[in-house]
Amino acid sequence: MCLTGHTVKMRTCKTKNSYPCKRLSNGHYLYRGFEIVCVGYYHPEKRVCWEAVDTDGVSAFAHGYSLKEVKRWIDIELDED
Repeated sequence: MCLTGHTVKMRTCKTKNSYPCKRLSNGHYLYRGFEIVCVGYYHPEKRVCWEAVDTDGVSAFAHGYSLKEVKRWIDIELDED
């Protein structure tokens, strides 16, 4: 099962009205040209943190407490144009 709650087939998950999210490995996903990485557990908030990084690995783009939240930030930024 994907972190977005949908069944995973062939290591690819797709949310409603969204682009495919390819699972690269445990905690690493590729979504719309950005690599989304599970940073780890953030103890003060008692949550798992996620971060979207450019595929060149230079800059972090979006941060969130769920994979779905980070994907939403990417969609908002790329669909604004």
